Amino acid sequence: MRIAIITEHINRRGGQERVVAELAERLSRYHEVHLYCFSADNIRGERLTIHKMWCPFSSSSLQGFWIILASVFVLRNTHYHAIMSQGGNSLRQDCLMLHTCHALRARRTQAVEWKYHPPNPIKRFFQWSRARLFLHFEGRAVRHCRGAVMTVSQYLKDYAMSRHGLDDDEIYVTENGVDHEVFKPSLREQYRKAARKKLDIPEDAFLTLFLGGRWFDKGVPFLVEALGKMQAPNAYLLIVGKGDTAFFQRFADGLGVGDRIRFVPPTSRPQAFYAMADCFGFPSDAEGFPLVIGEAASCGLPLVTTNVGGSEHLVEEGVSGYIVPTDGDIIAQRLDSLAQNPELLESMSKAVHERALKLSWDKQAEQVMEVLQQHFAGRRPS
Repeated sequence: MRIAIITEHINRRGGQERVVAELAERLSRYHEVHLYCFSADNIRGERLTIHKMWCPFSSSSLQGFWIILASVFVLRNTHYHAIMSQGGNSLRQDCLMLHTCHALRARRTQAVEWKYHPPNPIKRFFQWSRARLFLHFEGRAVRHCRGAVMTVSQYLKDYAMSRHGLDDDEIYVTENGVDHEVFKPSLREQYRKAARKKLDIPEDAFLTLFLGGRWFDKGVPFLVEALGKMQAPNAYLLIVGKGDTAFFQRFADGLGVGDRIRFVPPTSRPQAFYAMADCFGFPSDAEGFPLVIGEAASCGLPLVTTNVGGSEHLVEEGVSGYIVPTDGDIIAQRLDSLAQNPELLESMSKAVHERALKLSWDKQAEQVMEVLQQHFAGRRPS
């Protein structure tokens, strides 16, 4: 088959970009794959062709709107058996993979950021308008491709069914994977001591790691609050990614924990940060299937997370982690239970690693190929 995949960026640094990279390389082993994107980094395949689209914007929000128009232009006069978009990022698609849930994401932005760091009226109106538009295009794409819709978790399938009215047999779950050769418990011996020393974190400190962007959306305020409420005397929080560092440093200072929080810019090699941590905190209100919880679990970090996509496989309550609400008091209690019980921490580390081994990029690619074969094999390119 000739397959076109539309996405803004493709790389190995995480999120949707990583999922598309892993999928495209594996699909290209059996099919002719064409990628339409603004940038591509560290991706290769014998039957894979990259088509770079011009984009005048650096803002991710504006890029999200621009690709909807750009993809229509570049796909004119082309013929493919299947055109796959990532949610609603195109007006021309036959099938799609859903990575996020725009309705829930908009709700959490208003619930968290507007509470802790209220934007000015102009920014607030822009956030509201952006959310409404993205939700419109998401709904249009889902309804247009019903029967050939894929989601990266059962959580997202349930969302698509309730929000957009799809039936159970019109949508497929194709879960994200993990590279277990890269993310593994043995990284601890390789990186832990030197990485902690570099960030001035004591070797005997209990360290919670958060890794990602959109800090308000993903619940970072609750982790900072939890740090301030923990009973363990030597607890630290490491935040890796892009966010409002100045605001969160002031927020931590106001809670009296500013000296026990560390900020690190986004990285394409997070292995050392997984290795230096004791557990992974991710109290986001809504996620499709964040790659970071799979990577952290594969590295043996117990998960303290909300009930988001992927957690149903990785978290057995009190065995491999904890499912928590967005509440600093409860998160602090769960972190303290790990910080004050080394035997529990060790047993959870082993349990969560075992659960993560079930996640596989090859398995996801096989599931996607089954959907494509079922719906598009034998049809003429259009």
